[in-house]
Amino acid sequence: MLKSLSVKHIALIDDMTLNFHSGLTAITGETGAGKSMVLESLQLLFGKRSDQDMIRHGFDEAVVLGVFELNGETITIERRLSSQSKHQMKLNGETVTLAKIREVASAIGHIHNQDDLYELIDPKSYIHLLDTFDQKALETIRIDYLLSKSSYEDALKKKQHIIEQHETKQKQDDLIKFQIQELEALQLTSHILEDTQEELQKLKHYDAIASHYQNLEALFETSEVMHQVYQIKQEIQSLSTYIHAYEKMQETMDNVYYEIDDIKSTIINDMTAIDFDSERFEMLQQREFDLIKIQQKYQKTIPELIDYLDTLKMDQAMFDNYEGLIQTLDQDIQKKKDIVLNDAHKLTQKRKEVASMIEKALIERLLALDLSHVSFQIDVIKTDTMLESGMDDVIFNISLNEGEPLKPLHKVASGGERSRFMFALKSLQALYQGVPMLVLDEIDTGISGKTASKVASQMALLSNNLQVIVITHVPQVAAKANTHLKVYKETIDQRIQTFVEMLDEDARIKEIAAMLSDENMSTFAIEQAKMLLNQKKTSIKLVH
Repeated sequence: MLKSLSVKHIALIDDMTLNFHSGLTAITGETGAGKSMVLESLQLLFGKRSDQDMIRHGFDEAVVLGVFELNGETITIERRLSSQSKHQMKLNGETVTLAKIREVASAIGHIHNQDDLYELIDPKSYIHLLDTFDQKALETIRIDYLLSKSSYEDALKKKQHIIEQHETKQKQDDLIKFQIQELEALQLTSHILEDTQEELQKLKHYDAIASHYQNLEALFETSEVMHQVYQIKQEIQSLSTYIHAYEKMQETMDNVYYEIDDIKSTIINDMTAIDFDSERFEMLQQREFDLIKIQQKYQKTIPELIDYLDTLKMDQAMFDNYEGLIQTLDQDIQKKKDIVLNDAHKLTQKRKEVASMIEKALIERLLALDLSHVSFQIDVIKTDTMLESGMDDVIFNISLNEGEPLKPLHKVASGGERSRFMFALKSLQALYQGVPMLVLDEIDTGISGKTASKVASQMALLSNNLQVIVITHVPQVAAKANTHLKVYKETIDQRIQTFVEMLDEDARIKEIAAMLSDENMSTFAIEQAKMLLNQKKTSIKLVH
């Protein structure tokens, strides 16, 4: 419940602190006095988006602070509006996100404003209104539905992409085949260009290479290099028996000797293999030219061309089996569609359960609100359209007069009837969800007389279960309140300010009499006000 509300520099409010109590609190005042500012200040604490225009003229900052009680714990929510910097939100003194504020506020209570009445003339909103009665269970099912819906839609997109690709590829089929043939003919490998250029270098410089080979051969055959190295190795080996430090040197000389021997063998083998092949030289020159040219043509390196060729082949293979691929995709799409339909069916069934559960309770509430011949039915109709909410249409059908058939609510209900229906719905929502507070902004619009008395009695009964705060112009409602706050305007220092006063018994009589009268408060109105205040609350059991 709301314990206190402090408002500073919001619209016409300069600095105001209100204390609230359990039961029914009525907020009254003339049109334009500032009742809406009190409501909007509270809405800011419940996560409504802020606007710099709400800051009182002449100030750079506005502050709204609410103190609440939830499950025995005190919770403070603060909103700071600034014309110079980012707006701030604090929960128990710690800065939090707007989403966090809304999460906490949803457990504290509900706020109904006048715009909510438009939900009843918009059938598209009915599904949301219905879902609020078992939000947790329905949201769990809806998440499964959304996941399967997303998977199904992805499969449809994949198929469409394949179809579009196929259409494009068909137009480019000859080009693709040519590119595959062109690239395959080159027998590309990762280092083909480097290997080609290296072999070309050998052939270009054949004479010089052959000369060096001959020189080396002569050196190995005529010199005593190997013999001398061998002798050095043996001498060092002998020394190592006396000087241990030479053991390492001995190992080195062993390696040197064998490496030189390997070099000799390699040179002799390579020398015998080398030969100038003019045909191969020309072939290698052509290959180098072709490889450089193909890189320039495709603007890709050799490794990139290899990857590109693989992609072309994969695409070709895929589209060679296009019909089979489409068939496979269709099978996958159907499986995923069946899952979506099954999840949507679960949503439909759950909504029908919820609808059946609340129909009776709503009818009982409407009967208590002076709709003595009311009949009401919620139709949950399965559709073929996959929406975010599911595949259902929800229709509220009502009969307000004896003998009249059920018709859509938005077509037959008057303003006063919609007000009573919304009050019944909102009060039932609050009780089902177990919130400790319900704020109602002129939900009694369009009612008067006996009907107003019945609505007032139901509000009073509701306040036995939760804190009810109602902004009202109806004297019967104001008279049933445990606490009565009056909103009014005064000119202070040549500026209009909004004030809120908690009324005592005498002040309540005058305020309610003023609500019953025109400009001139009559004695009869005062007596009527006294009578309303003296009436005891009915003991009719509240419908849960």
